[in-house]
Amino acid sequence: MPTLDGKVAVVTGAAGGMGRVICDRLAGLGASVAAVDLNEEGITDLVVELRRKHAAKCISVTCDVSSSESVKRMTATVESKLGHTNILVNGAGYLQLVNFLDLTEEDWDKMLDVNLKSVFLVTQALLPGMMETKYGRVITISSLAGKVGGIIAGIHYATTKGAHLAFTKSLARLIGPLGFTANCVCPYMTDTDMADVYTDEQIEAFETQNPMGRLGKAEDMAAAVAFLASPEASFINAEMMDVDGGYTAD
Repeated sequence: MPTLDGKVAVVTGAAGGMGRVICDRLAGLGASVAAVDLNEEGITDLVVELRRKHAAKCISVTCDVSSSESVKRMTATVESKLGHTNILVNGAGYLQLVNFLDLTEEDWDKMLDVNLKSVFLVTQALLPGMMETKYGRVITISSLAGKVGGIIAGIHYATTKGAHLAFTKSLARLIGPLGFTANCVCPYMTDTDMADVYTDEQIEAFETQNPMGRLGKAEDMAAAVAFLASPEASFINAEMMDVDGGYTAD
């Protein structure tokens, strides 16, 4: 894997189990990393750990990624401390299990704000910086639910993940002529704190149904993100990369 020396990466949802590992992987490859999350304590602790382990420069930025004003402040902070962004990982996410007939308007709006509006706001805010540096990678953490529908996950969750795919395909066509790429990583059920909403029986079913007999690991997803962020992936664009142990087999 080539280094990411000299690159600036912004990772939203950085305080979560997957986000932390993605930040660690990118920093380990030499990128300067902005760990972005609404959980100030979580990203503060993360950055202390990253600075201890890696030579790369890392900062934490508290941000509500569903708020345009908060995203503008985050962008200004990143640019003043690290410079223009080269790599964006849209990792902020929210999962709710709810029966469709019990789904409220408030549930729907919150899901779209956190999972989808955020992707639009953050990508739009950071793209001009990529254009300044002439290196752009936009990687959005979607889900298999966006491809096959939400079997257990709420329909509003699956809807946002499906929208990630359409957003990424459209963005890829827009920024491809610049030499930039936009891709999705579509994880299988992953063994992180987000999986805590499922029962032990549901987790066992996920393991049994997978050809490799296990859940995904955060490290599996981080490896995919790191590859897509690298110069080696310069001709991979509009890809919906399944990291699922062969579950979808498409």
